[in-house]
Amino acid sequence: MHIEKYNNNGIDYLRLVEGKRMRAPNGKSRTGKRVLLCIGALSRLDDGKPDYIGRLRQSFREGKPLIKSLEPYVAAEPRRDVMIPFRHGDGKCLGKPKLMAATILDPVFNALGLGALLASVKHESKIRYDLAGIVRLLVYGRILDPASKCATMSQNGRWLDPLVSSRNGDNVYDALTVVEENRRQILRRMNTCITRGTGRKAGTVFYDVTNFFFEVEDADPDEEAETVAADGTRSVETAKGLRQRGVSKENRPQPIVQTGLFLDDRASRFP
Repeated sequence: MHIEKYNNNGIDYLRLVEGKRMRAPNGKSRTGKRVLLCIGALSRLDDGKPDYIGRLRQSFREGKPLIKSLEPYVAAEPRRDVMIPFRHGDGKCLGKPKLMAATILDPVFNALGLGALLASVKHESKIRYDLAGIVRLLVYGRILDPASKCATMSQNGRWLDPLVSSRNGDNVYDALTVVEENRRQILRRMNTCITRGTGRKAGTVFYDVTNFFFEVEDADPDEEAETVAADGTRSVETAKGLRQRGVSKENRPQPIVQTGLFLDDRASRFP
């Protein structure tokens, strides 16, 4: 990541960009960049002292940026090496997945663009709690030891390094609301990162479907939400309930949720 100056309609602006290697339509790799944060007009940020941009870039590299909005993007300190002595069957054995699992899962999380995206959402929404940490904890917990949202938050101390810095456990519900509001942006970011990283091609798509039933008797009701436009116009949108009755492979009467799996024609190249 680096800070870049660019000109727009005769005005100099600053932005934080990240270099990315992408795959062109012809299959060849090319180097591009992605804008992580639009910092603002240079004239508004310059403190009047010599070489402001040079000092700003140096402060960012040192982890103490002159501009507060850059703080979420400062590279984390290198993870320290940890030696954990253990014997076969010992409670400290590395077989306990939450001790070192983040070392493996964090690169995947960031490769999907989620770390940078959540940092941007946090900055734009002026969120004070650890949004990215809560999402990491929920996702990793779902993979390693599924539990309720509240129980997953209580597992934060079981990791070698706690994933969430926020002390208020109720922030998990605030984070879920933010994720729901930005779900389309999150899906687009992950799809873009996967496409660039693996060369996904959607010319031929294979799919399969399955469904999950729930131990409830009634389907989820539809919900109506009223929105007010800038000109005062009101409109009502109806969101259909997620769990509905449908065709079940097991002929169960409970409401179900149908899930689809899609693979492109490159999936066959992997064992």
